[in-house]
Amino acid sequence: MNNIKTCAVAAALCGLTLGASALTVSAGGLSRTVGDDVIFDSVNQRQWLGADVTKGLTYTQTLAELASGGRFAGYQIARSADALMFIGTLWGSSNPGCNSDGTRTIQCGGQNVGDLSAVFGDSYSTNTHSVGSYNQDYMWFLTDTTSYYDGSPMAGIAYVTDYADYYTGARQQNAYAHDWSSIQDTQYYSQGGNAIGWLLYREGNAVPEPGTLALAGLAVAGLVFARRRQAAARAAG
Repeated sequence: MNNIKTCAVAAALCGLTLGASALTVSAGGLSRTVGDDVIFDSVNQRQWLGADVTKGLTYTQTLAELASGGRFAGYQIARSADALMFIGTLWGSSNPGCNSDGTRTIQCGGQNVGDLSAVFGDSYSTNTHSVGSYNQDYMWFLTDTTSYYDGSPMAGIAYVTDYADYYTGARQQNAYAHDWSSIQDTQYYSQGGNAIGWLLYREGNAVPEPGTLALAGLAVAGLVFARRRQAAARAAG
């Protein structure tokens, strides 16, 4: 009994520690553990990578990382419908406040849905959120529109803005996804402090939280420890 109590107390203390260190932020139907690369989508059961994870890579470099053995193996580049899905999910499953002109553009705004920058990931703009300033974060995606000169897919841009109105100080948030320009033009934004990366995702969302895995491991270790003590006690007696 004492052994069981010891294991339970240890598990409880470990849970408190993990809970304090694994801070999760959310915006709409998306959530992300601070310090983690993955954005979890509870609406569409997908995993997305943050803008801060993919920024700094060209389209060619991103394709290389998506290949077998690359950092992003298992993911794929978002297309128009995926980008609209991602932006809309920031505002929840029903997408209130979002307007779309067909399949190419979506705009959401007018309400506070959470910490956009922390969930989406910092890229492009380095401004901080305060009265009179704003934060803008961007990611590329492949559109369904083809360029006029070679018939290849063009690049679209998905981005969020989070700022305080200069006059009232009221927090304003907006999210957009729309066609932009050629893939070649994106190369210009792949380097430097204002780098922009590509929006990547993979299907499936059933990944245990780190705290859950750690507690499960601790429970198993506690049982093993308790059995060893009982065996040692029997041998000594």
